[in-house]
Amino acid sequence: RHKKDIKDRLFELSKISAKKLSYKRFKQVKQAKGLAVDYDEQALIPICSVPEDINIIVAGGPGKHSMWVPTFGVTRSVTKVIDN
Repeated sequence: RHKKDIKDRLFELSKISAKKLSYKRFKQVKQAKGLAVDYDEQALIPICSVPEDINIIVAGGPGKHSMWVPTFGVTRSVTKVIDN
């Protein structure tokens, strides 16, 4: 599969129902993520504005060098190309 296919699928599968959020929290999320979704209990809220905002990361391996990337709140990843 291509990264674009995976990002598109994750974007669709990760949406949550607006009814799980209070109206106040919905407004905060909408503003922070720049969403063009109006509040409606039936609305599905994406985790980001567009699938391209999802980063596919492969890192670590078995044993003590495994890793994970914690996420919480409104975050943006920062990447930098490192030439060897």
